[in-house]
Order: sequence, then structure tokens, then C-alpha cells
Amino acid sequence: MNTDHVQIKMLGDFSIRMNGQEISDSDNRSRKVWLLLAYMIHCRKRSITQDELINLLWDAETGSSNPGNALKTMFHRVRTMLNQLGNNAGHLLVIRREGSYAWNPAVPLILDVDEFEALVKKAGSANGDEKLDLLLRALELYTGDFLAKLADESWCVPLSAYFHNLYV
Repeated sequence: MNTDHVQIKMLGDFSIRMNGQEISDSDNRSRKVWLLLAYMIHCRKRSITQDELINLLWDAETGSSNPGNALKTMFHRVRTMLNQLGNNAGHLLVIRREGSYAWNPAVPLILDVDEFEALVKKAGSANGDEKLDLLLRALELYTGDFLAKLADESWCVPLSAYFHNLYV
């Protein structure tokens, strides 16, 4: 599959755009599928163990009788959803290596949270019109809190507060 890059929005609605196609958490799909996908993207610079993902998706009370199999099923659903972005996109973007899962580092990513943070930090050392321009560009990116539909997830809370503080 030929792709220049993947664009991901995590501020406000969570969406992924690739090859002119887009999927969004407003498409009314399973919350856990979007949670798994968001976590994979957030942890994109490292591999994530099966145990870590099982703990993320199922707590002790609502755990699965076969969590390893349930996780494989969840990844099948994630990949099926990602395939809407292009033929075999699911297997291109989410890879398995050494018994762990990872977001494919070989696929270039444009992430709104990274751009937003960089603009705000650069504005901190700028002056006058340049500072205003940088802050206005950052404001355009901030379309809502970080992963608003997943805001109650423990790993999202500090990130949401961080990005909101940058916004303010």
C-alpha cells in the first residue's frame, strides 16, 4: 500500500485519515476498539505487551475468561476498522513483533497533539506577530479536549489536563 502519511486528530473528535479516507470515533463503533487504537497511537514509540493491553481493556471485575483470545478478537476489529482507510491498512498500521503489539513506526504520522504542543512551545520564545501567528495556528488545532470520548480513562486524564493547560 502506498501512503504518504497518516493524519491523526486526538484533540476533540478522534479521527484517522489516510489515502483520502477517514474514520472517526463519531462513527458509533465500540468504545473499546477506539480505546485500544488510541492507546496504540499514544504509545507509538514502543511495543506494548499483551498483558498491558489486557489490563487496559478489562479490569478484574469485567475480565474475560480468555483474555488473550479476547485481545486477538479486539485487534481483528481494530484492523477491520483501519482497513476502511485502504486495502490492508490494518496490518500495515498495527504490527505484531516479538510477542507484543506496536504502531508501525515506518509509517509517517502527522499528529495534531504533537503539532499543537510544538506551536505553543515555539510561541513561548517568539515575539510580536510571530508569537500571535503561532498561537492562532495552535488554536485552530485545539478543537476540544484530548480524546474527549475517552476522558475518563486513567491514562487520558493527565494528558487531557496537560493539553488543556497549554490551550489556556
